[in-house]
Amino acid sequence: MAKQKLVIQQRVWIESSKWVFRDGNPSVSILEHEVVRANNSSAYLVSVEDLNKESSYELRVSQSDLKVMSTSIFGTKRTVWLSLEEREAYMNSMNEKKRLRDLLHTEIDNMNLETLEELASQLNLK
Repeated sequence: MAKQKLVIQQRVWIESSKWVFRDGNPSVSILEHEVVRANNSSAYLVSVEDLNKESSYELRVSQSDLKVMSTSIFGTKRTVWLSLEEREAYMNSMNEKKRLRDLLHTEIDNMNLETLEELASQLNLK
């Protein structure tokens, strides 16, 4: 992820993944946020839905690594995305990595011992 500093009025997306599984998948939500305050070390984000409310909850994000620093609910992971395209590219690469890993796993399971030993020696695993 890019290490650019967040600035006031910049829009970002927060992905929240909860370890509550429904149909075998974690519960995931993505909400658009806007930076309302920022300094060298932190940026404070408010959900776009709550921008015009008199009182709204601010998420504190570290400027150095774009990690959410606000108190989180146990079992919830929050990820800051600078754009939805960035998230989509990341998800596509993870899906491709999983697909290739599954394909290689199947191929390795079907190899005979001699071929596996040769592959292990080529990879310096012996």
